[in-house]
Amino acid sequence: MGALLGRTRAAILEDVITGRTTGELAARFGISGAAASQHTAVLRRAGLLLSVRRSKYVLHTITQVGIALLEARLGPSVQRGPPEAGNVASSGQGRCPSRAGPPARRATTDPEATA
Repeated sequence: MGALLGRTRAAILEDVITGRTTGELAARFGISGAAASQHTAVLRRAGLLLSVRRSKYVLHTITQVGIALLEARLGPSVQRGPPEAGNVASSGQGRCPSRAGPPARRATTDPEATA
């Protein structure tokens, strides 16, 4: 999959199964927030992830298409939480402190969340 998407994008796609903010992705992969935002934009345009802005955070989660791509590569053992909004894998835990609505993913204090 790295040859298709590039190593960083393939790794990001695998990492957003339970949801990550832009700042979390930047920190986890040692890239700038702007670079993380560009990578997620490419994956989003390809229909592989969904990005939702919540206050100063942008939360990225994998779509069913992204899960299917990972399962084709890794087999059906891809770990995912219950779908939220019908097309997103999530862990079902809270993420952004100010997020309203149903329980989100995982709590974070992410000062570098961009785009």
